[in-house]
Formats: sequence, C-alpha cells, structure tokens
Amino acid sequence: EPELAYQINTVAPGVLAQKAKELDIPLVHFSTDYVFDGFKKEPYLETDPTNPQSIYGKTKCEGEEKVRRHPKHIILRTSWVFGSHGNNFLKTILRLIMEKESLKIVGDQWGSPASSSMLADVTFKIVDRIFMDKNFDHYGTYHVTNEGDTNWHQYASLIASEAMQLGIKVKCEPDHIHPIFTSDYPTAAKRPLNSRLNTDKLKKTFMLELPHWKSEVKEVLREII
Repeated sequence: EPELAYQINTVAPGVLAQKAKELDIPLVHFSTDYVFDGFKKEPYLETDPTNPQSIYGKTKCEGEEKVRRHPKHIILRTSWVFGSHGNNFLKTILRLIMEKESLKIVGDQWGSPASSSMLADVTFKIVDRIFMDKNFDHYGTYHVTNEGDTNWHQYASLIASEAMQLGIKVKCEPDHIHPIFTSDYPTAAKRPLNSRLNTDKLKKTFMLELPHWKSEVKEVLREII
C-alpha cells in the first residue's frame, strides 16, 4: 500500500514538524534501519548515506527529511522492535513454537533488537533532558537499539530456549529451528542483510546505558506469561 505508506510515513511527520516549528515545540520522531540498504559490513552510523530498498524505507527516509525542516527535532532510528503488546517477531515465534514441531527461520539477516520498554525509557530521558536544560542544543538524528546483535534464526532459538526455561510447553524446541537464507524466503519488501545500528552517539550525548537484547527478551517473556 505505497500511497498509504507515503501519507503515514512522509506526509504526517511533515505536518507535525511544520506545526511544531510554528509553535516552537521540540519534536521527537521515530524512524527505522530500513533507510539503509544493508550492504555495509559494520553497524551503521547516523552519518552514513541512506539508500532505502523498499517503499517503507523510502517513505520513512522522506519523512526524516521533512522532520529536519524543524530545527528542534530528535529523530530516533531503531530496528527489530519487540514487546509484550502488539504484533512482533517475539510474539509470533512464541505462538509458532507452541503450534509447530519445526521452523525454518532466516539466518543471514543481522540486526539489533530493540524492546519497546527500552525505547520508552530512552525517549522519556531525552524529553526530560530537553525540558530540564534550557540551553539544550543536541537536536539531530540518533540510533537506539538494545546492546548486542543477532540474526533472526539465533533470535528465534533464544526465544524457544527461554520459553522452555520459564515452563512454557512447546512443540518446537531450539534444535528444531533451522536456519535458511533470505533467498529461500522471498518477501514483497526487500529486507537489509545488515540492520545493525551504532548507538555510541546516543549513549555519549545523553549518558545512557542500554540493556542487552537478551535480558529484554527474558523480561518480555515473563510479562507475557
């Protein structure tokens, strides 16, 4: 739905940025790893050139540009978001391992999962800093994910392992989750092979420590149970 994606990801942030600029109100906007093409071998920096490969990525990238027209903006790029609410990879895998005896999961796409609770906490601390510091001048683009990286197959295997340790009865144990290549699982939208985001700028600027993705997965599973 490219037109709907454009309205939500490009037009709407532009409207918010314009109004926030008129009222001199800071704006926090969430963006995505999909603004990159995934060809870089190392984690992406905020200064790396964007090259989105999908409609979603392109419309999010254009939305970023509209938000930047307002000087007082914070753009938070994140990836692989999961939590106890809504639809996400963790909850999908949790359902599938209780329904199926084996799974095939892509193992050549790498990224850094980000828990919704961590994102909420970081956003609160940034907003609090803006309000507390009358001379705040650290507006711009930042990358925010949990510490550590993984691929979808390793991620799914950890979910299964932790679920079993928490007493959940599963049909599909970690040994029955098999890695496959992206080419074996074609999707409508092209997904970057490398979605890892470097978070050093965020941590240094706002003096933050980010929890590891594995500990956040365990916490979310406990919440769901």
